[in-house]
Amino acid sequence: MNTSVVDDLLSSVTSLKDNTALKDNNTWEKFQEEAEKICKYMEPHRFWKEQAFVEMLQEAKGADPDFRGPFEIITNFLYLGDALTAASPQRLRSCGIRYIINISCLDNFFEREEQLVEYPGIEPFRYLRIVIQDTYDVDIRQYFDICAKFINMARDEHEKVYVHCYAGRSRSVTIILAYLASIGRWNIDDELKQIQTLHYSYCQPNSNFMSQLYEYVNYLKKPSSSPTQESSSSVVSSVVIKTRVYEKLNLDE
Repeated sequence: MNTSVVDDLLSSVTSLKDNTALKDNNTWEKFQEEAEKICKYMEPHRFWKEQAFVEMLQEAKGADPDFRGPFEIITNFLYLGDALTAASPQRLRSCGIRYIINISCLDNFFEREEQLVEYPGIEPFRYLRIVIQDTYDVDIRQYFDICAKFINMARDEHEKVYVHCYAGRSRSVTIILAYLASIGRWNIDDELKQIQTLHYSYCQPNSNFMSQLYEYVNYLKKPSSSPTQESSSSVVSSVVIKTRVYEKLNLDE
């Protein structure tokens, strides 16, 4: 564990309380970039508790509503955001959200009743958790179909879905764009611009994820293709077991 990086991050949190400075100097974006690096150190070592990490973010972001989600992508159905919003069950339930895709190195916050003892009246959420990092060697495309199935399951049950990573910038946006492509909204660039315009201008999948999105769209455009044909049984089994999906998906349909 690189303790000097941790110390630098800890000291930077103290200076991130002034929201005007965050906006004017892009300090918050720099902080998010460093936070992702820390997540990579955390995964093998578990040096920090994830909840404590989110509490640091809450202190850094303060009460500025401009930093809050969830952001509506499909009206009354599909939402995008970051880990801070995922750590606020009241905010999620106020939007009517019950299904959550967590595509990050963070644990699910509220999948068990004991995690909600401080929030009476709120039931555990239904999660699909996929543990990947926002790097240029990750194959995120293998998860497009399982995420689409999870989202469609929520749709069939007339429920709302929240998709988040850590910062709500790359991984979660990639999953959102892949789902839009799976329902025929193939113009990835236009969809991304709309998300950037309506929500965060810095929403941008990394170049590796963008390349995989373009490949996915080209695949979907083939007359004989469907969004679920590419999922191998090994990939799907791995996701269901390792990501703790507590509401079983019918993966054979």
